Amino acid sequence: MYYRQYEYYRDHGGRSQEQLAGLKNPVIALEDLRRLTDTVNEYKRMSTFTRWVLTKPCEDISEHTHLKVTFEKIKSGRRVTSIRFKVTGKCVARLTKNNGEMDQQKQNDARKADSELYADAMKNPYTKMLVGAVLAPDDLIDQRTILYLARHVYPLYDEIVQQSGGDTVGKHHLEDHIRYVSRRYVPEQDERKRNVGRYLEVAADGYLKRMKNNKV
Repeated sequence: MYYRQYEYYRDHGGRSQEQLAGLKNPVIALEDLRRLTDTVNEYKRMSTFTRWVLTKPCEDISEHTHLKVTFEKIKSGRRVTSIRFKVTGKCVARLTKNNGEMDQQKQNDARKADSELYADAMKNPYTKMLVGAVLAPDDLIDQRTILYLARHVYPLYDEIVQQSGGDTVGKHHLEDHIRYVSRRYVPEQDERKRNVGRYLEVAADGYLKRMKNNKV
């Protein structure tokens, strides 16, 4: 998701070179990474955590996707406090297959990428915030809805958190925003709100614009 944001802002503008570098090489606190990977109580030894949660997944991603992912540990004294991930797109070799085979391969690759993004989005804390507030059980099994959120809504949520002060303070602001849109989300009374992904995107984009205007 960080790299997709990097590609979007690289092509469309709106971010400084420093911000682009932060998206391409994101730094995640070790405590946050353990929560995201559900390993708070597992792999206590750093060597074991490195092997199974960092090295192996990065190797798998690099081997089976169009991305190459490496990492480096950031220490405070002797203690590892954060991980910096370095993500680059790999050059895709020219295929010699005929057009039909190439199209099928592209479809297979797209489905695989969608499945991976869907799995990541289901684990995303933003999805947990939306469940019960806006998302219904049927939405969670609708891959198109979750993929739309991951591609169009969650980058806006990242920006809301950052603009609001980041970390805990920023997350509280986002939770307030989600509660607000939840109260206004009555799709049976407004046909425009039946597309939950688009509704959340428009709401988040409007909230960000108001935040920026208030700072001017």
